[in-house]
Amino acid sequence: MFRNTLAPKSLPLGTIVKLLNVAISIWFCFMVNNLNALTVEEIIRLKEAGVDDRTIQLLVEREMMKRENVQGIGVREIERPDGSRDKTYFSVVSPEEEEKSKQEEEKLKKAYEILRNVIIDQRTK
Repeated sequence: MFRNTLAPKSLPLGTIVKLLNVAISIWFCFMVNNLNALTVEEIIRLKEAGVDDRTIQLLVEREMMKRENVQGIGVREIERPDGSRDKTYFSVVSPEEEEKSKQEEEKLKKAYEILRNVIIDQRTK
């Protein structure tokens, strides 16, 4: 499917795969239009792929600003076993928006599965 002509021959395969993982992760985050913010799993995937903290923060802020149909913002404090507290911010949306978000999320999951199964053809002529 992909040939080695996409990158200079001097790049090791591991670097190419890592760059591809970063590109797919960032693409996936930009495609998540109707979610309130990135999930914990998505942030962990981005961190593992080597995406900078500032970039992740910008993605989260971008998603929060996109919410035009937000009917309110809620804050929930969670107490950790060590006694410290974490705050969770969330948006209150209409049932219609929630259903639309679920449908978009399903589409994105299917698209991500397709991308995960991409095979890089390393054969040379």
